[in-house]
Amino acid sequence: MTLWNSYSTFHIFILFVFKGTVHCLEFNPNNPSILAAGDNGHKVKVWHIDDKEEFQELACYNHIAIVGLVKWSPEDSMELIVGSFSMYNDLFAVNF
Repeated sequence: MTLWNSYSTFHIFILFVFKGTVHCLEFNPNNPSILAAGDNGHKVKVWHIDDKEEFQELACYNHIAIVGLVKWSPEDSMELIVGSFSMYNDLFAVNF
């Protein structure tokens, strides 16, 4: 996974943690050093990124289907809403 600076042609960092395609990611609005991402391998991963752009994996969650949405809860800074590409478009709340 590579994150790019949208204002330049430079990448911010490269992170090789998913075997499949990453469909979604979001930084925690209450703590911008926390990043969540979901992939087509049914995985959601959460990391802490320090000032030196070093990563610490905080959590890994196995979802029921391909992950199509990760969204931090506005009420709880450690609760993540996870949506899937299942035929039911289920949403789940996961606490980290």
